[in-house]
Amino acid sequence: MSRFSALKTFAVIAALSFTFGAGGCALAQERAATEQRVTVASDGSGQYKTVQEAVNAAPTDKTRRFVIHLKPGTYKEKLVVPQDKGPITFQGDDALTTILTYDDFAGKLDAAGKPLGTGGSYSVSIASDDFIAENVTFENSHEIGGGTGNQALALSFKGDRGVFRKCRFLGRQDTIYLERNRQYFEDCFIAGQVDFIFGGATAWFERCQLHCVAKGIAITAASTPQDIPFGYVFSHCKITAEAPANWTTHLGRPWRPYASVTYLHTEMAGIIAPAGWNNWSKQENEKTARFAEFGSTGAGANSAARVGWARQLTAEEAAAITLERVMGNWKPPVTTASQIVATAVATAVAQPTTAAVAPLSAGEFLAGPRIAALPPALRAAWQGYLARSTLRLSADKAALEAELKATRATKPIPAPEGAVWKVTSGIAAAWYGSEEARRVADAMISFQTPSGGWSKAVAFDKGPRRAGMHWTTRSDNWYYVGTFDNRATTEPMRLLARVHGATKDPKYSAAFLKAVDYALEAQFPNGGWPQTYPLAGGYHDAVTFNDDAMVHILEVLRDVAQNEPEYAFVDAARRDRARAAVAAGLECILRAQVVQNGVRTVWGAQHDPLTLAPAAARAFEPASLSAGESLGIVQFLMGVPKPTPAVIEAVQGAVSWYNLVKIGGIEVVRQPQKDAPRGFNTVVIPNPRGAPVWARFYEIGTNRPIFIGRDAVVKYRLADLSLDARTGYAWYVTKPQEMLEKTYPKWKAKWAPQAVSKLAAAKIKEKS
Repeated sequence: MSRFSALKTFAVIAALSFTFGAGGCALAQERAATEQRVTVASDGSGQYKTVQEAVNAAPTDKTRRFVIHLKPGTYKEKLVVPQDKGPITFQGDDALTTILTYDDFAGKLDAAGKPLGTGGSYSVSIASDDFIAENVTFENSHEIGGGTGNQALALSFKGDRGVFRKCRFLGRQDTIYLERNRQYFEDCFIAGQVDFIFGGATAWFERCQLHCVAKGIAITAASTPQDIPFGYVFSHCKITAEAPANWTTHLGRPWRPYASVTYLHTEMAGIIAPAGWNNWSKQENEKTARFAEFGSTGAGANSAARVGWARQLTAEEAAAITLERVMGNWKPPVTTASQIVATAVATAVAQPTTAAVAPLSAGEFLAGPRIAALPPALRAAWQGYLARSTLRLSADKAALEAELKATRATKPIPAPEGAVWKVTSGIAAAWYGSEEARRVADAMISFQTPSGGWSKAVAFDKGPRRAGMHWTTRSDNWYYVGTFDNRATTEPMRLLARVHGATKDPKYSAAFLKAVDYALEAQFPNGGWPQTYPLAGGYHDAVTFNDDAMVHILEVLRDVAQNEPEYAFVDAARRDRARAAVAAGLECILRAQVVQNGVRTVWGAQHDPLTLAPAAARAFEPASLSAGESLGIVQFLMGVPKPTPAVIEAVQGAVSWYNLVKIGGIEVVRQPQKDAPRGFNTVVIPNPRGAPVWARFYEIGTNRPIFIGRDAVVKYRLADLSLDARTGYAWYVTKPQEMLEKTYPKWKAKWAPQAVSKLAAAKIKEKS
């Protein structure tokens, strides 16, 4: 059975008071006047048990929209939405859990003994106008379930002004038939093998993923009439493949002579044949077909090898192909950048409290019982996230297995180990255009995982990855394959962007954009990031501030969102998504800040992804307040261009905490010791003139410095640890002093000259 990658979705939390304010009630009243809402649930908890029953109940007077809420479940029905029905909406909670399916196929005989044909093989047929579907999967399971050799439609659409958002369409041959009129697809996932988007409609696809499940002939088979100026337009989409080795397909072939298909700013996997387009074995089609591209990226983007009868548009021509021009007098309800940001932030602030989640056991933060305890909308969001992670992990492992099989190897070769690569101000700008820089960047691209990230401590200067070589330095297990730990993914992104700026070679921008998509997909529904993605289990699944992992992601995405010069090649759609991710990440940081007795303090090195409470990692990394990891967070918050009162309060609280717990009158030194495992001992000695230091970890509630060895027993003096534990970890930090002396005073003068944090106010009150 084929595995289908999942489209990244945000859980939409509607009618939040902070978003809508007093207008929320008015909005609800307005909806009641313009909508009729019903619920379908196969378990009988809704008004209807089948979707067709709900459709049949929809009015034909077209005065109000008939919204059918589909509760999670698999609905096996051959559905028909007739032309005379009023505007209807199919509304699911998550496409991964709301599935409309059937298994008819073209060769199947009807009651009269005649084949159904392509048109009759549909799972869902929609003929009404102004239809909307959100968070729903449309599936034809015939070939997915093992049937072969037949057209089998998941969706047949004949109506005008159809809108599909965050939906999935699963099939193989002829997945969706867009017969005529106009349709708009946004953030959708469409899977198939042959001609899986076909028909004579005018359709705009925004940020959609076209997924090839096997070797095919073409993705599209348009039959655009001669007098219709536009057929299919794919804008900022992504073409992916199940396992692209030795597979090819084409971007399109003309079902009818004047077929019109255009790809704008689309990332294309290597499955796309260099020629790009297929003439359907009819040379005369080359004179009439209207096929074009602009801004294609990825391994399948090869403008030099494309057929001569398809066009490579100029920038001016591409800019003229707008949604408004394509759709004429219809303006589809597009999801704007501000809506993306608002949705992301709404999701981030809608997380439950600790009391709403099952207790943590054995470090499995995202265990089934804990997810099941969440409210329905959040449960769906996390279930969708886990499903996407599982599919990514399977795809990554399958890619390596395919290489091992091709090279007849029994186990992978470990990647060469090296130091962490860092983009620093000390590197001259000219270097990024040098042959050396290109060699390093090419090696980085070769070590980019199929999901889009990188492992850590890989020596890129030792040459590119070979077939059968692991992405990680430890080939005996799946060790940090795709991680944000130790700058593993963010620093390659920065280098690739700079090398692209110096060389303008599209392969570097394509790898960068793939990494952006990876980082966006890896973000938790609450705005945080795990240490490793796809998820690896244990403490790796925590919201990870350790080693500034989450801060580094936010910094890169912030610069992308702000359209910094080195990221000018990033398209507007990704900038919008990056802006949303940063907004959600910022909200997650504010919610995770530890509050003691009503006073904001700092953060832990990692936090429970569901409750956002500080959490333990390795045995010697307890749930605690972390002076080391919190510093990067505070500096990030001080870099917010226009800080809100919440951000200002967070910074003030953290700074006051640093002042409260700093340790003076001591010095941490290394003393040579021959019998020590590392040849030295770490000790604390008195020094009245010593610079302030901070313990790396402080006990929550008491603010006492704590130290812990691999026995997981908390101690309150460094000297109480074993010699190995004392010398194997950085138990004290000094960097906060520079922030307190230099960065913070400038920030405070600009943004909070009169502000006094709660902690500082409490101290003043005590002294008075």
